[in-house]
Amino acid sequence: MTITANLQVAFSAATQFARSAGRFIPVDLARQPIQHHAFNVVGHTGELIWSDDDSLYEFQLESDLGMRGHVICSSSANIPPIIEFGFNSPTLTQSLTSIYSRYAPVTPERSRARFIYLSALEVALEIDAEHGRRYLFPRPWSQPIILDSPLSIRRLPSLYWSPELSESAWRSLSEAAPAAGPIQLHRRPVAYNQNYSLYNGNSKAPNSCIAGCGPVAWAMLESAYAVFSRETGGHDKYAAIHRDKWDWIYAWPSWMEPNPSKSADANERIWAFHSVMGTSCAGATSWSNNHGGLRNFLHHPARHFNSKWGFDNIFAGLPNIPFSELHSRSIARGHPCLLCGTGQFAGLIPFKLSTGSDIGHCVVAYGSDAFYRKLLITMGWGSFFSDRWVDPHTLSSRLAVWCARG
Repeated sequence: MTITANLQVAFSAATQFARSAGRFIPVDLARQPIQHHAFNVVGHTGELIWSDDDSLYEFQLESDLGMRGHVICSSSANIPPIIEFGFNSPTLTQSLTSIYSRYAPVTPERSRARFIYLSALEVALEIDAEHGRRYLFPRPWSQPIILDSPLSIRRLPSLYWSPELSESAWRSLSEAAPAAGPIQLHRRPVAYNQNYSLYNGNSKAPNSCIAGCGPVAWAMLESAYAVFSRETGGHDKYAAIHRDKWDWIYAWPSWMEPNPSKSADANERIWAFHSVMGTSCAGATSWSNNHGGLRNFLHHPARHFNSKWGFDNIFAGLPNIPFSELHSRSIARGHPCLLCGTGQFAGLIPFKLSTGSDIGHCVVAYGSDAFYRKLLITMGWGSFFSDRWVDPHTLSSRLAVWCARG
């Protein structure tokens, strides 16, 4: 491995972050008090392209007690030093490599492969295969896009982080982390995954529709309350959000094949959301459109679902919400939130769905930290992907939905 100047800067940032990494272990993974976990950087596991001019670097972490994690760092003064981090093995690039190697219809002979960090919720893989073919996979399980030339990513850093924010982040990295730890809720969502409406053996039926990340994220948001209610003996005052059944507690696998038979009620609910939200057959859900959208669904959920699931109209949402307001309105009040966003580019939006909308993703956030300005999210890609602390500033068109009662 060649140690470049940029890699050395990123490695230094990772090393400084490792000193306080134990504070961010999800509470159900710690097994020991978090202050007993002292982390070290044990390897450089991958490079991710942020733009034509800047790369991000992923490092593997390991604690004295054997817990593993990862941190993705920058080396540019225009970008904050810590972009994301997570715990448990494998790392983000290792997880994606495993997924792509299972589904990517390309030959093993790859002259070049690179990960592109479009946003915290979108990581693409670009592969140069044999015979001059070039494929782009915008996200796990997606069909490849054929490229004529390598993807060019042009960005204006100021669209994501102000110069003051980046400068402050680099300066504060060398300081001791504040005594107050990050907020982590006990309402951790269950990791569901998208599936297809029709399935025929080991191949998708030609006329099948995908559930969509919006309906899946909403179901995960409700699962956080269902599980919390059960863990507390059903005395949670928010239990009326939904009358939970046992099948809501099962995490779904990260592969598209299985119909989640153990979670029939949750699956039925996801497809009901798909219909009422006006989610397209390609899985795209808008904020507001003539056929539904998250905004219209948000305003009138009770009339559709109250009779069966006990769902009450107690949620609020805002598009383009700042991190500070999301923190104060949702997680600081003890409530997880649904978060949707997409990566934007200066002069280039490289991917379009069949509906013509920009590719984005919806997740559930159930933790936040003001020091590194990060959110703890469940991806909605199934149980294989561990939860991650991500930077919401990598997202544009941010939309958040949270419980507005209490």
